[in-house]
Amino acid sequence: MSRASKPTTVRRAPRLALLLAPLLWAPGCIAPSVLDDAQRLPETTAPARLDWRPAQAADLHGYWESSAVEGEAAVALRKLYYLFASDGRYTGAALVAGDTGPQFQTLDGRWTLADGVLDLGDGATAEAQVAPGWLRLVNEGGTLLLERSVLE
Repeated sequence: MSRASKPTTVRRAPRLALLLAPLLWAPGCIAPSVLDDAQRLPETTAPARLDWRPAQAADLHGYWESSAVEGEAAVALRKLYYLFASDGRYTGAALVAGDTGPQFQTLDGRWTLADGVLDLGDGATAEAQVAPGWLRLVNEGGTLLLERSVLE
């Protein structure tokens, strides 16, 4: 199937995942279970105390990798990778839980940031905050914590 012929919802899902939209949640797909403490993933690798401030466009430029996902988005979103270019382009990959198991979905487009609010061009927005080496995106679907990454 060519990329152009994929259903719109498949192509939009990563953008929504990136902005933590609650539409990623697929009720009934995941059976409830209880994990022992030893089986649980760490909640976050970020330092316990960070001085967050509203993001500015220059803060976003570069590569980012998710460190923690909280809220409704955590039901489906497993991992996220982002590249924000200084010319307003972005590209990324999201590992999401699907009906047939985890799958990567890619995305690209143009981003804008105004008054600390990130918009990936699809109408969904998130409050963007930064601390040295960290980016936090927050909206009604939850919180996404990203760590600056270096690609060589």
